Amino acid sequence: MTIEDNEVNISFASDPDYVIKGLTSDVTTIECIYDLIDNSIDAARNSLLKFDTQKDKFSLPASYSGYEIKISINNKDIAIHDNCSGIDENTLSKKTFTIGSRSQHPYGIGHYGVGLNRAIFKLGSRVNLTTDDGRDQFSLSFSENEVRKAVENTLTIKAKRLKTTNEKFNIIKISDIHREVYSDLGSAIWIKSTTDEIRKRYGIFTAKGLKIFINNVPIGTFGPEIRNPDFLKKREKTLLSESGVNIYMEAGLHQDYRIKSVDADYEDLKSGIAELTKEYGWYIVCNDRIILVADKTKTTGWTTSWHNEYHGFLGWAFYVCEDPSLLPWDSKKTGINSNNKAHEESLALLKSLADLYRTENRKLRRPKTPSSPSAPAPSGTQAPPSNIAWREECSTNQFTYKAYAGKLSRR
Repeated sequence: MTIEDNEVNISFASDPDYVIKGLTSDVTTIECIYDLIDNSIDAARNSLLKFDTQKDKFSLPASYSGYEIKISINNKDIAIHDNCSGIDENTLSKKTFTIGSRSQHPYGIGHYGVGLNRAIFKLGSRVNLTTDDGRDQFSLSFSENEVRKAVENTLTIKAKRLKTTNEKFNIIKISDIHREVYSDLGSAIWIKSTTDEIRKRYGIFTAKGLKIFINNVPIGTFGPEIRNPDFLKKREKTLLSESGVNIYMEAGLHQDYRIKSVDADYEDLKSGIAELTKEYGWYIVCNDRIILVADKTKTTGWTTSWHNEYHGFLGWAFYVCEDPSLLPWDSKKTGINSNNKAHEESLALLKSLADLYRTENRKLRRPKTPSSPSAPAPSGTQAPPSNIAWREECSTNQFTYKAYAGKLSRR
């Protein structure tokens, strides 16, 4: 018996059905569109950070001017075309379609290396990729069945090298649309709703000059701003988490909200105030990608039910980190991982800023009770107590105490 006879080969291959279904089982069609856009934005940011690019106050690129992402959607195919950088040979051959490959994008938004694959396998069963990084152009075409065979048998799929156009671009076209997403992609209502959600999620990028088109229509801009009047100043907090995530928070009065007792233009603008309610709350941002919009839940520190003393509240919390795996988003980047250390450390500050706004807003709303002059007490005697109950308030972290005629009550 030889040594080889005493050895057994152990397979660590992946089951292709498990890989594909595991990636796509709980992801929605719109989240796949986000994945494709994230992939393009990471490429643009990489290009910008290679040069001495102007930075914003968070050390992220201040401008994406000149970059464009064009998305075409119908129930036959979906295509995304960008001019963000193209894919170089090494990245294409070793990383682009490697499931779970750690993202090497500094300050990236596609951190798990699954987004592109997830989008492809969820949306359709055939893919055509054309990419040019200004040095080489490559063309790659494959089907879901070909990927299954490659995964099962540890094979590769070959791309064709073409002559460069000397322009940087990336085109991904997904066809043979799967039945479960067919109705979404063919619905004008769904496309309109998706366009609005994309406008919200990528509002900071478009404000910095990035152009995103859905079926040749620009998505527009998004992002309510905070007023900074003397009577209710904008508050700001910063925090460096133990994990190394920089957190910047600002909170105050919604730019379009008016308070009757202090705003001279209240009567002119009051008709539009009711429509603002859906915009109040916290906006959570990770590396310029908006994750939560107008959140008013315990996820962002709310421990009391929403009521009119919070009306007009607007808060932005920016989480910034070169290593995107440390940011507090979930794997689909549409929610917060409540167990993330940076998020846990920031909750108290989120709550304190909202509570401070409530206290100051309450003071502005409280009607002032006119006081009646009382007759002076005779010399040498103590003045009788006024028949108007006096009130003082002091706020603690959880309660507001009222004192009426010497009696302390808690509400």
